[in-house]
Amino acid sequence: MGRMADLLRQAERARLDLHDAPIPITEILAVRDPEPMDPPEEEPDQTIPFIEVADVHEPAIRGLARVFADGPYLSFLLLQLAALAVFTQWQLALPVDMANHGLGPAAYAFLMALNCAGVVLLQPILSARLHRFDAARLLAASALLFGAGYGVNAAGGNLVVYGIGTALWTIGEVIGFPVASTLVANLAPPALRGRYQGAFAMCWGVAFIISPIGAGEVMQRFGARSLWLLCFVVSLAVSAGHLITAEPRRRRLVALLDPRTPST
Repeated sequence: MGRMADLLRQAERARLDLHDAPIPITEILAVRDPEPMDPPEEEPDQTIPFIEVADVHEPAIRGLARVFADGPYLSFLLLQLAALAVFTQWQLALPVDMANHGLGPAAYAFLMALNCAGVVLLQPILSARLHRFDAARLLAASALLFGAGYGVNAAGGNLVVYGIGTALWTIGEVIGFPVASTLVANLAPPALRGRYQGAFAMCWGVAFIISPIGAGEVMQRFGARSLWLLCFVVSLAVSAGHLITAEPRRRRLVALLDPRTPST
């Protein structure tokens, strides 16, 4: 350890010496150069375009207001928020319910490992095959799998049931999340892509907040079984909502791809 500390001190001393002595090194290089170097050509000022962009940049609230005024996109955000509120039940409700059935941290860790392994294994297989299907149908299927994955916990209480449920919502994750991210990028006008992505990211943050709060209240007042059945009902509603609101999003995508097409 003493030798390692000495080496680290020497390396730090050498770094500081180079940092504190830029002028002598520059002078040495200038002396060894046989011919004077021509002064570099003056580069055009690159700050003007950035100033112009900043002048026309909208305030954050106004930009988000334009995002939320987009009806097809807003309906997608609300549906996605509800789906994520179900999906994120793994952070509190799932381990609490498992503990109530005598399953400890090792069992919960096994389910999280199952989820990670499922994503790693299924993502390359399914991604190449899902692009042929309609986005709304894929989002609807994803929401159904979320609901089925957590709803099955109402009939269980052992590791096998929890494992089946985890496998189901993992498949829903693999199917739905890439489609949702792609849909956000496609629905966003070029000038507002950052705002659209930011609004989509806000759904994740809100879901991570309301999921444990809502789950705790429901479990305390009505029990875990009621929570899992509620997750299934919410997922059914989200799945139906994606199918109902699909046509306005399709028209919006057509309008963005072909500006000559009138948007409704």
